[in-house]
Amino acid sequence: MAGGQRQPQGNINLVLNPHFEEQKDYWNPFGSGFDVAAVGSRTGRDAALSAVITNTNQDEHSGAMQV
Repeated sequence: MAGGQRQPQGNINLVLNPHFEEQKDYWNPFGSGFDVAAVGSRTGRDAALSAVITNTNQDEHSGAMQV
């Protein structure tokens, strides 16, 4: 990082298993965690699975993360 800013990456996806379809799970839960949609949640050429994050109250934190 030059000058405290990340260099432009263009259209490169740096996330491992971005569509939650690989057997190896690179994702870690944040807070109460997450589920993965059982079917493709997007349509068209780029249809893919996605994370489902649900909070039951305003004080709860949930998500998915990678390090």
